[in-house]
Amino acid sequence: MRGLTKGYVVRRLGMFVLTVWLGATLIFFIPRLSPGDPVAGMLSRIMAQSGNIENSAEIIARGAPALAWTPRSICSICATCGTCCPK
Repeated sequence: MRGLTKGYVVRRLGMFVLTVWLGATLIFFIPRLSPGDPVAGMLSRIMAQSGNIENSAEIIARGAPALAWTPRSICSICATCGTCCPK
């Protein structure tokens, strides 16, 4: 065995770069090819599970950051048990 040759290393690096580029390209484009609005879909699932969301059109207009959970919103959900959130 002659060890690592320059051609072998160049081929391996080329395949590495090609694989990373192809993977990143697929990860970028596949979600964008899906039909519909992901925020509207998420809101419709939430509404179907728990009822109605006030100002849903405004939430959709603002986008996904409006859907982020905060400690206050979590406490308003679980305040009925009285054990995990201080009053």
